[in-house]
Amino acid sequence: MKKLLLLLLLSLVCTVQAQDLAAYQLYNKKGRATTVAKAAQDLAGYDVVLFGEMHNNSINHWLQLKLTEAIYQHKKQKVILGAEMFERDNQKGVDQYLAGTLTAKQFKDSVRLWNNFGTDYKPLLDFARDHQLPFVATNIPRRYATQVAKETISSLDKLPAADRQWIARLPIIVSLETPGYPEMKTLMGN
Repeated sequence: MKKLLLLLLLSLVCTVQAQDLAAYQLYNKKGRATTVAKAAQDLAGYDVVLFGEMHNNSINHWLQLKLTEAIYQHKKQKVILGAEMFERDNQKGVDQYLAGTLTAKQFKDSVRLWNNFGTDYKPLLDFARDHQLPFVATNIPRRYATQVAKETISSLDKLPAADRQWIARLPIIVSLETPGYPEMKTLMGN
C-alpha cells in the first residue's frame, strides 16, 4: 500500500512539473495569441508604447519588465522609460539613483514610494539603471491631484510658477463628457 501511495504521489508531482504554467497570454490587435518576442518586434516599430496595468498586480509588472527587455533588444538606447508610480517632483531622486549617487536605502528614504515598489517597480527601474536608460517620473504630485479633486482643474491656474514646473502645461483641456469618464470616477471612488 505504501508503495502504491508513493507511486501515485510521484506521478502527481511529475504531472504538475510537466505542465506549462504560463502566467499570462498575450494577444495581438486582431485577437490572436502571440508571444513576447513577436509582440516586442511589433511594438519596436512604434515611437511610444504605453502599458496599462493594475498597480497591485505583480504579473502585470513582471510582464511589463519582460516586454521592456524584449523591446530593448530591438531599440537599445532609443528606449526611454517612465512610470506614474513616481511623481514629477521626485525626478531628481530617480536620476540620482540611476546615476548611482543614491543607494537603494537613500533612494527609498528620499522618494515617495508605493508599498509594492520593491517587487513591482524596482526591477524596471534597475533595468533602466543597468542599461543607462532615462526613466521619467510621469505623475503629477499628489498634492496637486488632490487639489483638482477637491476643487477643479482650473484651480491649478492659481499656482505659482515654481509649482507649475511639476504639472502639464496650463491650461489643461479635459473633456468630462467622454464615455469612460463617469465610469472612471466611479471606479476611483469619486
